[in-house]
Amino acid sequence: KLKLLSSLNPTLYTFQWTGPNGFTSSEASPEIPDAGVDRAGNYRLIVTDPMNKKDTVEITVVVNPIPRPVVIGDTAVCIGQRTQLKVTGGPFNSYTWKNGFNTVGGNYDTLTVGAGTYTVIVTDQNGCTTTASATVIDQAAPTAQIAVAQNASCGLCNGSLTSTIIGG
Repeated sequence: KLKLLSSLNPTLYTFQWTGPNGFTSSEASPEIPDAGVDRAGNYRLIVTDPMNKKDTVEITVVVNPIPRPVVIGDTAVCIGQRTQLKVTGGPFNSYTWKNGFNTVGGNYDTLTVGAGTYTVIVTDQNGCTTTASATVIDQAAPTAQIAVAQNASCGLCNGSLTSTIIGG
């Protein structure tokens, strides 16, 4: 959220705020919930005192975009195997990997893991922080089955087999 602050007593003065995207407010210190980058820009405040004297002040507000990390990698591994998860969508200045409440990785964009749910907390160059997650599951190894589809006739090469891969 974005909060515009005035230190003047709201009972003695009137306020008129204007800003980007048609923003207006007559509050002394208005709040803009869920302010995105579309709320960045110049805000102007006109203050009127009890003698009807006016003063104007302008401030430029910067709203940084929320980081958008994505965790990529194989999320199905054979039982007991490990895989690499990697964070993309940066650049990011810091990484903290967690498995539940436990920190499981250092300040790296890549982590080698087994089955489980992993969350990475990233911080960008503006100090903005957000998370991304991935769940790695154990997958049973595939099983091959071979069956005789047709027996070979004596002395001939006319038999056939069928194979089926299950799982994996």
